[in-house]
Amino acid sequence: MVRTKRIALGLTTTALALGVGIGVAGRAAALKTRLDQAVTDGKLTQAEADAVTKAVQNGVIGGGGR
Repeated sequence: MVRTKRIALGLTTTALALGVGIGVAGRAAALKTRLDQAVTDGKLTQAEADAVTKAVQNGVIGGGGR
């Protein structure tokens, strides 16, 4: 479903990774989708996913938030 939306918007995986063509909200949504899937797949715990989200929001990783 997410892949279909990317194609429909004309965005490639590389563009999404670089944040090209999407705003802050789009990058946040893409990150949430990836983290949710990692939790579902058992690759991360919810606490780990929450820690990544917080780190991005606070500008510790990914140049987010501040």
